[in-house]
Parts: sequence; structure tokens; C-alpha cells
Amino acid sequence: MREKEIVQQLEEHEAALAAAAADPKNKGKLPKGGPDPEKLKAELEDIRNFKPVGWILVDFPRTLS
Repeated sequence: MREKEIVQQLEEHEAALAAAAADPKNKGKLPKGGPDPEKLKAELEDIRNFKPVGWILVDFPRTLS
């Protein structure tokens, strides 16, 4: 599921920030690369706030021909 992927990416980003802060040679530099955490948080919020409306018919009508 996309929600689990986003949560994992955010956890990895937080771990990278913690590692960067703990490294004395880093001098406060943030890690580069990877997805933008703000966009990930916004997408996660959209997923969690999604309210499905209606229903979908799968394989309907189903005929042999």
C-alpha cells in the first residue's frame, strides 16, 4: 500500500536527519537527495483523509462470449 511506503520513507528521512545531527563532521548539513518530506506528508494526509463515495462494479456484466 502507498500509505506504508510513505510512512517508511518519512521514517528513513527522520533517521537520516538524526544521523546527520549526531555526526560532528557534518556541521549541521542536511542529507541531500530522496523525496521531499513535505510532499510526502501532504500525500499521506490526502490518503488518510480520503472518503470513498459510491461503489465500483468489477467484471460486470460478465458473459462467456
